[in-house]
Amino acid sequence: MLNEKLLKENLITAYYISDDRKQIEILTQTEDGKAISPTIIESDPNHPYYKLLTKYVSEEELLEITHQRKKNELKAYKKMVLKLAKKDGLVYDVNEITKNLEKSPEKLSTVIKFFFDFIFGNTFDKDKHKDILFGLKLELFEKEQIKSCDNRELKSLMRKASTPEEVIRIAVQMLDHENKKQETPQKA
Repeated sequence: MLNEKLLKENLITAYYISDDRKQIEILTQTEDGKAISPTIIESDPNHPYYKLLTKYVSEEELLEITHQRKKNELKAYKKMVLKLAKKDGLVYDVNEITKNLEKSPEKLSTVIKFFFDFIFGNTFDKDKHKDILFGLKLELFEKEQIKSCDNRELKSLMRKASTPEEVIRIAVQMLDHENKKQETPQKA
């Protein structure tokens, strides 16, 4: 049960847990400091628990904590998906491949041939290769210029792209968009 002493001495954090911001999760530390106890309350300004919480965490702070938490969760999720994609062979580390190719240059021509056949050839099968297409999109979205591209329409088109050629074409458009922004002097 929430009370003034518990929040004053043991409050860890509080944040919204529903998109409609109707529920708040409050994390407190137990008296002995050995465990964390979650409590979920309604986001009702008339409820005594809400009134008690807002003595220690403002609505603005709740929003900021929630935003930061969601941002961190998304970052962790992307990192996990990328790790799994690499493990499953859907995404590759260029530095690792380069080191291996330096040891065996003939493999480079195999990689290049595969890339061009897959991207521009007739070997792409939407049903068989959807995981590879997903990996290609994922890897491109990890590139800084693509990640930071502010053209939402191009990002949406990239997500909806159904062939590797289409993905590459849109990626090039995104890079062009970002390069043009850098070349255009900003007005003060």
